Amino acid sequence: LGLCVSWPFLSCVLYSVASVSMVLANKMILTGYHFKFDMVLLLFQNLTSVVLLRILRALGIISFEDIAVDKAKNWLPLNGFFVLMLLTGFFSLRLLSVPMMTIFKNSSNFLVALRDFFFHGRYISAGTLLCLGIMIGAAVVAAMHDLMLDRMGIAWAVANCFCSAGYVLYMPRAMSKTHLSHHGKVYYNSSLSVALVLLLDLFVFQDLAHLYYSGIMWDFINAEFLSMLLFSGLVGVAISFASFNCVRVTSPTTYSMVGSLNKIPLSFIGIKLFKTPITTTSGIFIALSLLAGILYGIVKGREEESRKRNSSPPSDPLKSLSDKV
Repeated sequence: LGLCVSWPFLSCVLYSVASVSMVLANKMILTGYHFKFDMVLLLFQNLTSVVLLRILRALGIISFEDIAVDKAKNWLPLNGFFVLMLLTGFFSLRLLSVPMMTIFKNSSNFLVALRDFFFHGRYISAGTLLCLGIMIGAAVVAAMHDLMLDRMGIAWAVANCFCSAGYVLYMPRAMSKTHLSHHGKVYYNSSLSVALVLLLDLFVFQDLAHLYYSGIMWDFINAEFLSMLLFSGLVGVAISFASFNCVRVTSPTTYSMVGSLNKIPLSFIGIKLFKTPITTTSGIFIALSLLAGILYGIVKGREEESRKRNSSPPSDPLKSLSDKV
């Protein structure tokens, strides 16, 4: 974890593996084991991150900042989006198949593009609009022909898109205000998530109390389930580090492209692992939406490269000559 991988290709691979593993682990816990206590799962994953980070810091492997009130206040809105993104993801993942969930996640790119256009005046190219239109249109058609369609699951998936977009859009502001280290970002996210989840559970969900007093807890005290739970907690830590490291050694655009690419193996693994029934029409439009996600990443990558070339200052031949003298 502290040994951040600097090779860009390996960094992207590690992020992709962690991302796919996280979705599959959560799907298995929520539907395979019928674990209905979302707040408990979220609390455990964030507690695992906090404990592991503090152990690694105590061993001198990594270093990060302690919680400071002023930085916590600036980071808290981002953390709110983070917790809501995870919760709505849990709710939708329980009710939808993995392929349907992945193509709806791709649709959050549309909200990010709208923000760039209306609030930053950034031009949206025809290629970007075409990819976004295909993603959304294919997602709608695939949902209409999905054999496991659940209206509430679709509603949670749409809410997850808004929360995911809010998380991505607010992140630069939170990072610029706090100036946290790479490990500090993970620690703040996890620590504040623990506090926020406890408050939400105490006043709204009460999953902890229900799990304890109902006696259901003992049904989940077995090596198989606890191993999967621990695996999800460790993968949660890994994906946080892999995400920040992928952005650090590549770029946000490359990070987005990897996010679009890893939805292809995730969809097929999800279909095979959970024996998801897919109609021919739904399968075609799921594939079309995934393809549009890849094309979107490629188009945005080329636009980013073009923007960098156009914004770079012209070279000064006299200065270049003087530098060589």
